[in-house]
Amino acid sequence: QALLALSCSDGPVNADGACYIQDGQIYLDFSRGIDDSGFQPGSAYEFADLVIVRNNSTEDVTVSLVTEGDLFTTEGLTVEVTMSPAAPGLVAGNGGTATISFKVTVGAEVDLSGLSGTLRLTATRGGAGGQ
Repeated sequence: QALLALSCSDGPVNADGACYIQDGQIYLDFSRGIDDSGFQPGSAYEFADLVIVRNNSTEDVTVSLVTEGDLFTTEGLTVEVTMSPAAPGLVAGNGGTATISFKVTVGAEVDLSGLSGTLRLTATRGGAGGQ
């Protein structure tokens, strides 16, 4: 069993299936539910507590996150990723959870086609100590 398990919220924030699991992988598709027009220029969209991180170990772990890819570096587009508790954050053992939220802010003229990104989570056992 993996140290951390990721799942999608089953609340209203995921009513359109922006977060889904396929073949054991978690995917985020922020274009779902936005109809044919997609994200609108000059707008912001929030997906609060969309992803749930569960600690499968008996020990507390510190969870950190890093973003990579053009989704996070495209000029005129801001994708803020926050974790609660704030990353790096302590997640209690025996099923403790954290949540990950996303805020997407679209500038006036941004080409959003083909953008992708990766969110990497790292867990350190026993809090800030060893791996």
